[in-house]
Amino acid sequence: MQNIEKILDLVEELFDELENTDVQDLFESLPDMEQDEVVELRSSIEDWVDGLDEVISRLPELQSSILELKADLERLNDSVVELEEDFDEE
Repeated sequence: MQNIEKILDLVEELFDELENTDVQDLFESLPDMEQDEVVELRSSIEDWVDGLDEVISRLPELQSSILELKADLERLNDSVVELEEDFDEE
């Protein structure tokens, strides 16, 4: 569960940044940007791409953790159903 939380935190942080960014506006404003703005934008883009690469690389780990959690919940549900049936028999 901790792996899931770490990955989801990373995704949330990245998408919070990207949510406030309009890529089309950035394309349109490129010709009017000063050198320091271009350098800052390039740095931000590299950070976003690196963040997405990290998310992508951790997807198998996330999938594995989610499948483990699902299996645990299914086992718990089986036990609950058995207990519920025992109550019904009494």
